Amino acid sequence: MDGNSHCRRRLRALARAIMRTLISYGSLYVADPEGKATLGDMLARGPERDAPPPPDDPRPGHPERIRPDIPLTELERRLSRELFPVRFDWPED
Repeated sequence: MDGNSHCRRRLRALARAIMRTLISYGSLYVADPEGKATLGDMLARGPERDAPPPPDDPRPGHPERIRPDIPLTELERRLSRELFPVRFDWPED
């Protein structure tokens, strides 16, 4: 039984090392805007901080401008929730 628990401890340590390595490797591709965050800071903050800003509306007169008097279709609402899940300022109609 002692050998089994020793093996489990080693596997947990290996899994932790692999996880930290993958997180460190991934942090190379996810830039911190301020350039000051440590790995612990990046793990502690929520997804809202890394979310993209809401899209800008096209200029007036643009053919793809959304008309405020026509509500979004169900498909448009679903797509907006999927593309920007942490934004809460989307119209609900």
